[in-house]
Amino acid sequence: MKEKFFALWERIKAFGDPILPWQLIETQYTESHRAYHNLTHLASGWNDLNTVRSLLELPDRVEFAWFYHDFIYNPHSHRNEEDSALIAHEVATNARLPTTFGNDALLLIMATKHTESAQQRDAKFIVDIDLSILGKSPQEFDAYERGIRSEYSWVDEATFREKRSEILQRFLHRPYIYHTPFFRQRYEQQARENLKRSIAQLRR
Repeated sequence: MKEKFFALWERIKAFGDPILPWQLIETQYTESHRAYHNLTHLASGWNDLNTVRSLLELPDRVEFAWFYHDFIYNPHSHRNEEDSALIAHEVATNARLPTTFGNDALLLIMATKHTESAQQRDAKFIVDIDLSILGKSPQEFDAYERGIRSEYSWVDEATFREKRSEILQRFLHRPYIYHTPFFRQRYEQQARENLKRSIAQLRR
């Protein structure tokens, strides 16, 4: 991922050396409490992003936002996306990128909060990239669920099962889990199967 970040930094003509920004990204995504929201998640999402790059309006801005979308991840906080977005905006500003670049990155990261339906084309794609794990193989999905449980290990079992099943059920209640035709075709059916199975296990 380091090489990919360096290539992006050069492509967007960011000012300064990319080493320090990358080191900060690496430090954040390797925090000890991150069992899922780590460099593996970053790399997996980057692969999905690269697959749809030609479908994006501003692919470099989406990629920049992806690198920073989970920069801050504190399971006790409800402001992770806001805090990550502000840092991405600050990095873009310090790198002397256009004001619109930093603003777009901020909005793209905020879309990954998943509290509202994404409207803008690139926002729909970054949201779907973030949710791609829901439609991966049962083995990958189960590893994801174990990772989330680990990150919320401080929550008692009964409460976790109740809250987690509510979150997963909200995705199932949507007409579509994914916003874009590409991701619907690729992951929708498997995502629904994974979610139904996980909810059933949580409610035992």
